[in-house]
Amino acid sequence: MKLVFWVLATSLAGATLVAPQPVRPWELPSLRLDRKLADENAERDRRLSRAVPEGEGVETLRRLFLEHGLAESEGTNTAADDDLRQVRIFRTLESVVKEHGPESVVALRAKATEDFIEGFSSDPANPVGEETIGRRGAFVEMLERYGAMQDGVVIAPETTVRALYKARWNAIHRRPLVEGLTPIERQAYWGWLALHATSAKIELRREALRQFAEAGGSGAQEAAALFHLLDGESELAVNALGDLYDAQGEIRLRNLALGVVNTQLSQRRAP
Repeated sequence: MKLVFWVLATSLAGATLVAPQPVRPWELPSLRLDRKLADENAERDRRLSRAVPEGEGVETLRRLFLEHGLAESEGTNTAADDDLRQVRIFRTLESVVKEHGPESVVALRAKATEDFIEGFSSDPANPVGEETIGRRGAFVEMLERYGAMQDGVVIAPETTVRALYKARWNAIHRRPLVEGLTPIERQAYWGWLALHATSAKIELRREALRQFAEAGGSGAQEAAALFHLLDGESELAVNALGDLYDAQGEIRLRNLALGVVNTQLSQRRAP
C-alpha cells in the first residue's frame, strides 16, 4: 500500500509539473542583451577611464561631483543648493573641455562609471567611506524605484546599471541625458525602462519602448503589441501579435494572441 501510494503521489506531482499552468498572456518579454557586446562595452569603459586628463579643473570637477552625491545621500540637497552646484559643475566642465578637448567628457564619464562600479560591486547595499557614498548619491534609490535592485540585490544587467549611471552623470553635469551612450547601452537603458520599470509612468515607458526599438532592441515589436493591452486595446494587441506571427512564424506569438482572446472572452462571461 505504501508503494502504491508513493507511485501515485509521484505521478500526480509529475503531472502537475508538466501540465500547462495558467499564466497572464500579456507578460512583456525580458530584456535580452548581446553578451559579447556588453563585455566589449565594459572593456571600452575601462580603457577610456585610463585616458582622463590631469589638471586643477579635472580635480575640481571630481570634488564637486562627490559633494553633490554626498548631499544627495544625506538628504541635505535643497533645490537651490542643487542648482548652484550644478551650475558650478557645468562651468567647470566647460573649462575642462576648453583645455583638454571634447574627448575629455567621454573619458570623465567612463572614469566616474568605472569608479562607481568598482565600489558598488563589492557591497551594493552598504557603502563605506565618503568617496563611495559620494559616487553613489541617490543612485541606489533610483535603481530600487525602477526595479533594477530589490532587497539590496541588483537584478538588472550590469550594462543597464552602467547606462543608468551615465545618464545620472550627464544630468548632474547638465548634458543631454543619454549623451555618449553606446548602442548596447541605449538598448540596456531604454529596454529596462520599457520592459521592467513597472513603477514608471506609462508615458515614460511608451517613449522608452520607442527609443528601445530605434536602438535595435530585441523583442521591441512584441512588447509594442503587448503595450496595447496596457492601454485596454486588446483587439489591437491581438492584431499586432497576429501580424508578428505571420512574419516570424513563432507559435509562441500565436499562442499569446489566443491567450489574449480567451482572457477577454472569460472576462465577458464572468457574472
